[in-house]
Amino acid sequence: MTSTPIKKAVDTARDDGPSFDASFFSTDSNDDSNDVTFDENVFMKNTYMSDDEEEIEEMDGDLHSSIVNENKLIVFESNLMEIINALTCSECNCPVDPSDTDKEYIGTMIKITAYCTGGHLVRKWTSQPLTGKMPAGNLLVSAATLFSGQTFTHISQFSQFMNLKFIGKTTYQTIQREVLMPVVSHAWNMMQEHIFTKIKSQNRYLRLAGDGRCDSPGFNAKYCTYSLMDLDTQQIVAFVTVQVTETGSSSKMEVEGFKRCMDFLLERGFEIKVLATDRHVQIRSVMSKQYPQTEHQFDVWHLANSIRKKTLGKIEVAGDRGAWAVD
Repeated sequence: MTSTPIKKAVDTARDDGPSFDASFFSTDSNDDSNDVTFDENVFMKNTYMSDDEEEIEEMDGDLHSSIVNENKLIVFESNLMEIINALTCSECNCPVDPSDTDKEYIGTMIKITAYCTGGHLVRKWTSQPLTGKMPAGNLLVSAATLFSGQTFTHISQFSQFMNLKFIGKTTYQTIQREVLMPVVSHAWNMMQEHIFTKIKSQNRYLRLAGDGRCDSPGFNAKYCTYSLMDLDTQQIVAFVTVQVTETGSSSKMEVEGFKRCMDFLLERGFEIKVLATDRHVQIRSVMSKQYPQTEHQFDVWHLANSIRKKTLGKIEVAGDRGAWAVD
């Protein structure tokens, strides 16, 4: 019998969230503390090491750049415990007591505290380095999920099929909101400033093409992203995401995003000589009233597609579609 208590493994790898699927690009600013499924203590335990544990395996600043390129492996717990159980105590040379080994899961990381049969601490070990107080794996799987265009639901289901320890939905959404999206925003702002500096150094006006994309077809869309592309460089110079609650109707989101992009560029001192868009009725009206100095053209593909549909419609009425129909 040892002098240290036997501790049961604590599994906080998953903090089940709501049953609905969350978009991989969450822009909601709702506080998770208002969610009945949110437990701050569970979240902190699942995401961060406590203050007294911080020094165990925290990375030095010069090692942060290596965590992305370093190889990661899938290790079975039984194989890992073979190594832990093979350790001996440096004080009394006793072997590790398997019944007095504490295992704690913090998202994708395991922390092991092993004692010998004489009650001495043999080893405190974590399977991952820390970024601050956060296990590096928790941050990396969140980043990989977001940047690969996947959803948490798909990746979490993959981990469940393998019984692979993973972070919970609340943890993922919090890391995405507080860490990943600010990084994305910062990178985009730097890239945009570089594009603007290059355009101003060339002392030229802008010839742009614009279009909007909603998260779902029809009139039930919640978000719409409108983008403006510089036709001379084929680079996006401005984009904005509009939420339906800002306009009151999904049909108004595209024109609102369009106006925000145009106003943003004009406020930065750019001259927009030509703009090509689809044949959006509201945008046509806004262009003639608010931006008469800019030549408004219709995108060739949308215009040709409209002519084709109208031509085929008249041929069908005449009852002879024949060779006019192009697949």
